[in-house]
Amino acid sequence: PSRRSTERGSTCSTKALPAFLPALLIERRVDPAALDNIRVGEPDLAFDIDRPKIEALLFQTGYLTILAEERGAAGYLYRLGYPNREARSALSLALQHPAMGQPKPTGKGSLRKVAAGVPAIGG
Repeated sequence: PSRRSTERGSTCSTKALPAFLPALLIERRVDPAALDNIRVGEPDLAFDIDRPKIEALLFQTGYLTILAEERGAAGYLYRLGYPNREARSALSLALQHPAMGQPKPTGKGSLRKVAAGVPAIGG
């Protein structure tokens, strides 16, 4: 994701939202407004399939983008936010209406179950 996302328009919609994401956000009681303009370090963007950090997951799926970065003593710090209004709206809408074809939260390991159903690349 980059700043160009806002210039080109949105590719985010509730149809493009991974099915497990709203359930996971609801399960962890994430407020979409609290995700805009957050500061995270490099370790916060590392991906753990058993217990993914919300910031990393939303960054990887394009719902958050890097707005600014600075180098600190412990590595880079990033300020993340929504790339555009459409991304913010799509995520908020999915959380307000989780029954619109979205699965219920399944607890720890639910992302691993989703990943297990994805065919391997080149295999």
